[in-house]
Amino acid sequence: MYRNDREERERNNILAWISSFDYEKKHHSIKTPRVDGTGEWLLQRPEFQKWRDERNATYTLWCHGLQGSGKSVLASVPHTVSSGYAD
Repeated sequence: MYRNDREERERNNILAWISSFDYEKKHHSIKTPRVDGTGEWLLQRPEFQKWRDERNATYTLWCHGLQGSGKSVLASVPHTVSSGYAD
């Protein structure tokens, strides 16, 4: 994914500078109780596929809804797929 280790280290240093929050831990706590098939519809949507496939684009995939409506759970689906996590 990264051209070399130096770029990956630089990326990790920038992310650590931006925030020390443990996003992997948060992601794991969200995806663990998720029911199989949750969010599969999102992965099939043309809007999502365009956002996913156009790496150089400046698009933001926006998910809005009421508190507790499942936005974080839904957002964890593409992360799980793209990072190779298995449920």
